[in-house]
Amino acid sequence: RPVPNAYSADWYEIFMDSVPAEFTHAEISFIERHLPQEEFPSLLDVCCGPGRHASLLADRGYAILGVDQNADAVRAAHASCPGAQFEVCDMRRLSSLDRTFDGVLNLWHSFGYFDDRTNADVLRQVRGLLRPGGRAVIDIYNRDHMLRLPEEESSERGGRRIRTRRSWNGPRHRVSTL
Repeated sequence: RPVPNAYSADWYEIFMDSVPAEFTHAEISFIERHLPQEEFPSLLDVCCGPGRHASLLADRGYAILGVDQNADAVRAAHASCPGAQFEVCDMRRLSSLDRTFDGVLNLWHSFGYFDDRTNADVLRQVRGLLRPGGRAVIDIYNRDHMLRLPEEESSERGGRRIRTRRSWNGPRHRVSTL
């Protein structure tokens, strides 16, 4: 049985590596507005991948711990961002971190891929890691928007032509490459 949120090296190369810098800078600006560094100096970046956000946030003075279940992504993050800390940690095991943060980030649509009970447990763990008055920023897909997208589409990412198919299983959205 495939592990939810298990991303291949191809996925990182095609989708993550081709994110335009202006998108990342817009996301960082959003974080700075909603989690100003003076009030929220320590952040946990859940599903940090190769540290796309962590490096810019560390440069702005945040103390960052990035966690991801993908050990290769954590190694890449550590290599590219010496100003932050990184650990291999599945988001379903966040309570193992045994510390608190001023803010928790879960960006680039990395939440909601488990069953409802597991998703609720992840949220409880996030809450348990926040100091009183701390904030969580969770980036999720907008269901109504996703319902309006074509079932199949072709696009270019990272210089490669990608064909995708979308399907629904009850409330669950699935995207696969063709």
